[in-house]
Amino acid sequence: MTIYVLDGDGYVLSELSDMAVRLGVLPGPNSTSVPRTGNRFVGGEWINEPDNRGDWYDPITNHVLTITARGESPPGGYIAGKPPAKSLAAARAQKKDEFMAAREAAEFGTFAWGGHTFDADMASRMRLQQAFAGAQEAIATNDTTWEQPWKTVSGAAVVLDAQDVVAVYRQACYVTKLSHAVAEMLCVFVDTLATTVEDVEAVQWPDPLPLL
Repeated sequence: MTIYVLDGDGYVLSELSDMAVRLGVLPGPNSTSVPRTGNRFVGGEWINEPDNRGDWYDPITNHVLTITARGESPPGGYIAGKPPAKSLAAARAQKKDEFMAAREAAEFGTFAWGGHTFDADMASRMRLQQAFAGAQEAIATNDTTWEQPWKTVSGAAVVLDAQDVVAVYRQACYVTKLSHAVAEMLCVFVDTLATTVEDVEAVQWPDPLPLL
């Protein structure tokens, strides 16, 4: 038997291991020779106590836990024998955390342009920002000799002219805009249209992003 203590939203606050015993009804002196099959040793045998309210001591964590209420979701409640069911609020929060992580991965991972794949981590974006400023100046002064060497994710060396750099920069900005838009749309969906835990868990981040 495992006892899970939950908050009002179904999150696990703490958990008692199978070795936990309720204070005040400790096992008798001969209980160690009898295989443990319950939570209380009475009359030479283990029994499962139907009401688990009270003070419990867990030798695994060395903690004492007080269970004051029964039921699946009220504060201090418990479920014996199985993990608590995930609440809709908990499922939504977990799914939105997944979307935020996916958004970060999409924004700062890689992106494609012109048959090449470019890094989009923060350092690469800073270098691209500097190259973009130089490309803009070259275009403004009609400098057709301006070039920017670049190394792609595969390690290939490419040479970009000013128009190329502008296009690469705009593609990086587009990926950022798209990843944020997709994350926002999916979060709104799970908060408003997904009405069950199963509905929420069925919503997935599109991989790859639907680039236009």
